[in-house]
Formats: sequence, C-alpha cells, structure tokens
Amino acid sequence: MRGAVITRTHTLEGHGRGVLSVDVTDNLMVTGSKDRTAKLWDIEACREIRTLGVHPNNVHLVKFVPFSNYVFTFSMYEARVWDYRTPECVCVKVLNSSGQVNDGGSVDTSQVMPRQNTIPFLETVITAADVDPTGQLLFTSFAAYVRIWNLREWKPLGRLNAASHSPKSEVSCLRTTMTPEGSILAYTGSRDHYVKEYEVGVGTGVIESKCEFTPPHYDNVTAVLPLNGNLYTASKDVNIMKFSLKDGKREHLELRAHQQYIQSLAAFGPKGKELLVSACKDGTLRFWDVATSNRMRLVEEYSKAHQEGINDMSTTKSMLFTASADSTVGFWKSNIVEQF
Repeated sequence: MRGAVITRTHTLEGHGRGVLSVDVTDNLMVTGSKDRTAKLWDIEACREIRTLGVHPNNVHLVKFVPFSNYVFTFSMYEARVWDYRTPECVCVKVLNSSGQVNDGGSVDTSQVMPRQNTIPFLETVITAADVDPTGQLLFTSFAAYVRIWNLREWKPLGRLNAASHSPKSEVSCLRTTMTPEGSILAYTGSRDHYVKEYEVGVGTGVIESKCEFTPPHYDNVTAVLPLNGNLYTASKDVNIMKFSLKDGKREHLELRAHQQYIQSLAAFGPKGKELLVSACKDGTLRFWDVATSNRMRLVEEYSKAHQEGINDMSTTKSMLFTASADSTVGFWKSNIVEQF
C-alpha cells in the first residue's frame, strides 16, 4: 500500500489475537495484545526479541520509560515494569492501581494462569496511563482521578483530582507533555465526554485541574494530543476538536472526521510541520494538515489500512506504526520527509 504521505513496508505478525497498544524507542518496539502477552521487537530486523510474560488479562497499554532501560506493560489493575536490557528481560516491579508496590519476583511470569476477570478489593482497571517526557513520573488512572508515581523511588507521589467531569465516571485517555519552561502538563479525557488540563508541580500532592475544555464531546473521549500550542481531542462521537492551549477556547470542530469510532491520534512529520493522524475502528487512517490554518484539511486517506480496527499508533521521525485488531502491526515509511 503506497500513498503520497506513507508507504506500507512491513506487516509484523506474532500475536495470537488483536494488538491493543504499541510504543517505540530507538530501535525497539513493544506491543500489547488480547492474547495476554507483551512482546519486545527489533524494528530494523522485524524480529521478536522476547515475550514479556503472560498477564492476568489483555495487555491494553505498553509504554517505554524515556532515558531508562524500563518498559511498562498494563493489564487489569497492574503495571509491570521490565528491564529490557537484561538478557532475560526481568520484571523488576509491579505497581497496582491502588498505590501498592510489589517486587517483580512476586509474579511468576512463566506460569500460565487462567484469564482473570475479577478485580481485587480497593483496585480498579488502569484504563489510561502515560510516562512524562523526562521519564521520572508515571501517571495511571484510578477511576475518576489519576495517580502520579515517582519512578526514581517507585512510590506514589500525588494525584490529579477530579479528572472526569462526574465522580462516578472514569478517565479514558491520558497524555503528558513538557512546556519550553520545563513544566509538566497532563491532559485527561473521560468517559463522560470532558477533557481537562493539569500543571504538575515539583512536590506534586493533590492537583486540581487548570482548565476544563468546553464544549465537551458527545460521547466517550478516546484520544487527546497536545501539538504546537493546540490540543486535539477525539471521541466515539466520530468528531475531532481543536482547542487553543493559550485560552482554552475551541478553534475548530471537524464533524464526522471518520465513519466509525476514532481510537487513536498521533503527530507525524518534521517538527513544527507535523500532520495530524487519526485512526478508526474500521481500519482507516486519515492524515490532516493542521499547520497552515485553524481548520483541518484532509491530506490523504488510507481506507482499510488494516482489515480490522486500528487500536493504537506510535511514530518516529520517519516511521508510523499501527497496532490492529487483525493481530498485526503495520510499518509505514514516510514519503514526506524529503519534501520538507
């Protein structure tokens, strides 16, 4: 599959069921799947390095920790920490949604247990998570708020309070970024349609939202993406909104940006001139020009980029990686780097 923006170069197979999450760093990629495993891959060789254990249930999130040897895999209420530079890819810590911390040795990653569907008392499913750009803080959802972890000391540090509009709802997506001044900003989307912004201080503690973006979406918020002074939000209502981070006002509403649920947003291309990429449940990719005006201009569409839905995306300067419910990961090479 070839277009003006990207060309499909490889299709990676190896998972037994749908791939739910993907992340890349340097020459490594990690994937999480419905088959209850996470896998570490050599990108250049398109080769599996190691399977990271069998988890309690679906591995719905995976995240590399910047400036470290660690990668997180999330399943149910657990966040497992793996040291991928060791020959055996050892699990070093297990962080629970409640704030409890266990040594990696407490989990027998080689033993295959039945799929777990019950949540222990005081725990909840971690529905969203992110690692800040410095690699020092981890953010994990806990129902209607977000727990902040100190990754240097492996302990809870504070929380983002009332991250959903209603205390009975829950956080559905989460993204962090760093300002030019060095402040950490966190953005949360919730199942009750709202998006909030938080400024994370050094000491942390309980942090109230800095801004709640209005108007809200009409359905569950599925993705948030801060990019070049704006915030892009997507939802099951199949719309994409663009907000200014200067004043929090909505600058554009792209009605029916896709035909089905939008499941992921990413930025792709040279810094400052990135295209917005959106992926949806029917396997379609769309590339949007968001740099030349306040509106969003559709640059190119890749219909059926996958045979089933695209659950997640990750990018490098010249590559786009798409995780799909068809059990594969698509490798896409940029055709636009030279043009810029």
